[in-house]
Amino acid sequence: MCGILLTTNLEISKNKFLNALKLMHHRGPDASGYCQVDNVQLGHQRLKIIDLDDRSNQPYKSRNKRYEIVFNGEIYNFKELAKKFKIKQKTESDTEIIVELYSKYGPKIVKWLNGMFAFAIYDSLKKEVFVARDRLGVKPLYMHQSNGELSLASEMSSILELTDVTKFDSIGLRQYVKLRTFFNGRTAYEGIEM
Repeated sequence: MCGILLTTNLEISKNKFLNALKLMHHRGPDASGYCQVDNVQLGHQRLKIIDLDDRSNQPYKSRNKRYEIVFNGEIYNFKELAKKFKIKQKTESDTEIIVELYSKYGPKIVKWLNGMFAFAIYDSLKKEVFVARDRLGVKPLYMHQSNGELSLASEMSSILELTDVTKFDSIGLRQYVKLRTFFNGRTAYEGIEM
């Protein structure tokens, strides 16, 4: 379990962003990382599982320096992917494999990933954010979009810290009360999606 946080909202200060990141400290007490590239702030709370070395801390930059990734999860076939696509690794982490595959092949890599995951990659050349989550949604990912700006996080509390969302979603609450889960991207709050 790790925690990821990203926003493209320029009005969010670094201090406010870091406060939102701290709300997920329990998800990754081993390391905390932050960077800003252009108008995008990325943050990560790391629970060290695969490569215990600090070289695998996140946000993690691709070898060509174009992409920055924050990742929560585990890719079970990352060693096979590294071998198949001849990726020379600097680390022993699955994070590096994801970002290096993405730098070569783009979004289609998601279909090659066997595991549970949620990640965001920022492309500093195209000024675009790519977001992906595992097929079953095992790893949580909450998103808020407003006025063309995107904020996403592993926990809703961090999104609430970054935004002015306060109104409950009556349909989402009904879903949760009856079934203990949410459907169709809804959450307990209007404006925050899964």
